[in-house]
Amino acid sequence: MGFGDEMAAWKVRLLRFHRSQQQRNLNQRGYGLDERILKTNRQSAEACSMRAPYVEVFELELFGASELADILLL
Repeated sequence: MGFGDEMAAWKVRLLRFHRSQQQRNLNQRGYGLDERILKTNRQSAEACSMRAPYVEVFELELFGASELADILLL
């Protein structure tokens, strides 16, 4: 799911509410949780060849199902 700069700015504001994680990332990595997640979103957009500058990627893990069709039938 792609998104642009306006949505990225909104996401940054929300992520900064995670004050302890934001501060821990600043202390340990030198950049905040918000920057870390947006960097991942930018890398995902490039990896998926998306037109949007940012992409939210979701991973699907199948437990006990042999195919995605098995899950969709539930």
